[in-house]
Amino acid sequence: GNLTNLEFLSLSNNQLTGISPEIVNLTNLTRLWLNNNQLTGEIPSWIGNLMNLTVLYLSDNQLTGEIPPEICNQGDSAPSVGNNQLCPPYPECISQDDINSQDTSNCP
Repeated sequence: GNLTNLEFLSLSNNQLTGISPEIVNLTNLTRLWLNNNQLTGEIPSWIGNLMNLTVLYLSDNQLTGEIPPEICNQGDSAPSVGNNQLCPPYPECISQDDINSQDTSNCP
């Protein structure tokens, strides 16, 4: 959380289970790769506070709940959230491929 000049953080292909709230302090972050982990729980709405973020990979985890609309605050690139357990409604920045790849069997 103290690496405020950090622009690129790749923690893909590990066995991480949660998204640290201290990432919100990385205000210069432009690329965040957290795909292919074991992330559980909901995508935090504070992810939208990372205003310089242009690439966000959260695919291939076990994320649940609804996607916060704040996830669309990151410029023109769509966040990658495929292959999770995320429920509708989906923000308009989410691609149809990512929507189609969700396991919605536990959604209300």
